[in-house]
Amino acid sequence: MNIFIYGGSGNMGKRYGAILLKLEIKYHIIDPMFGYYEPDDIYPDGIIITTPTDTHFDLIIDCHGKFPGVPILCEKPISKDKYEIKELVDIDDLNLTMVNQYEFAINCKPQTVKNGLTLYDFYNSGKDGCFWDTINIIGLHKNKLIPGCIGLKSPFWTCIIDGKILDLHDVERGYYEMIEDWIDSLEWTDQKKINEKIEKDKEYIIESHRRVFKRLESEVSSD
Repeated sequence: MNIFIYGGSGNMGKRYGAILLKLEIKYHIIDPMFGYYEPDDIYPDGIIITTPTDTHFDLIIDCHGKFPGVPILCEKPISKDKYEIKELVDIDDLNLTMVNQYEFAINCKPQTVKNGLTLYDFYNSGKDGCFWDTINIIGLHKNKLIPGCIGLKSPFWTCIIDGKILDLHDVERGYYEMIEDWIDSLEWTDQKKINEKIEKDKEYIIESHRRVFKRLESEVSSD
């Protein structure tokens, strides 16, 4: 199995590389700024995007064009605005998973995590100009939203879910288990199962960005 990590020379890319190394998965760093390019003789089994946030959308589209059908795991945010989010979820054959490490870190179903500064699902990620970064892990746990909050301790986010502060070990475990789960899905051969995962991931993206979609729908209906 071969995984391409775009932006693998950065901090996040190194994190994914370390996890794949531990899982004994071969990976290739794609980072032209540091002289790493796509191998000519290798077709990836999966793609991980850890580049600066303002490049995610274009890179998802580019990778899907070059390697159609290859599963893509992308760091948050997957887009710069609501229209790009809509464009991505409307691509039928795009096998896109958005990073959701907190779900795995606390070992239960998706949670509601609120920004400490507002009640919105997004915060301004600032330095690279993106305003749509999904912090929330949205979903239902036995038909009940589990409370949580995000507190800002510059330059790091501290995540508190259901009264539990997630330490570095929790977050790293979340990333590890998420990657392990994603790698397992790359080995599936049952197309029905694969299609179900694609739809599930698409629904997750929509639900995580539900306020954006509501706003988008209201703007469309008012035109």
